[in-house]
Amino acid sequence: MKLRIASSPFSADGPPGLMLSPDGRDWCSVDGGSSGGTLRPAAIVLTGSMHERVSPLLDLRHGEPINLYATPAVFEHLTLALPVLPVLQQYCGVCWHLLAVAGEQQEAGFSIDAWPQWSFTALHMQGAQDKPAGDDHPLHRAGGAIALSIRDSITGKHVLVLPFVPALPPVAAAAWGDADCIVVCDGAALEDNSPNGESAWTCMQALPAERKFVFDRPHMSTLAARHRGIEVACAGMALDV
Repeated sequence: MKLRIASSPFSADGPPGLMLSPDGRDWCSVDGGSSGGTLRPAAIVLTGSMHERVSPLLDLRHGEPINLYATPAVFEHLTLALPVLPVLQQYCGVCWHLLAVAGEQQEAGFSIDAWPQWSFTALHMQGAQDKPAGDDHPLHRAGGAIALSIRDSITGKHVLVLPFVPALPPVAAAAWGDADCIVVCDGAALEDNSPNGESAWTCMQALPAERKFVFDRPHMSTLAARHRGIEVACAGMALDV
């Protein structure tokens, strides 16, 4: 499985995006990212509705309809509170694919036609709580977030994408314990998870995986250097799993 870290289409300080592909031809985007605008993803999976993660969708408004996978809560938010989807419908159109993670349904398996060898699982992230509007803490803004598990039946590889690391003891070993690669998308949430920034890093370090990445954010390199086995993923990086 090929992974590519895409730069933010808005600013050098914006959060990177994640692109995945089995062969380097057709790409799946996580959270609306594209490789500097040069690649149009065949499908997009949203892990939440945070503004900086979904705004890049507007950069794809010119072209073919967007295959978009998201939970009911995210679709509602992007239709009413942050009306990105109505705007896209006026341009390229959106093919909606609902991920049935809501209420007591904590996880949902799904597939994407472009990659029949991949099986996806959306997992509700424990530890993110909905807070009043205006609360800007990264974990609070991630209320309703999902993790994304991707398994490749041909290579046997398993990639886990986390919007943040839960502020919990080492978690979900049954679901995540065999991951070959873990990618954490929100380094700010990782750093702010505890008063001294330590517990989330320790939790991530304890997760069994051959490779662990956190997206580049301020001070990430310094913190990662103190925790063996955690790498900082910078925009433009490409790797094979």
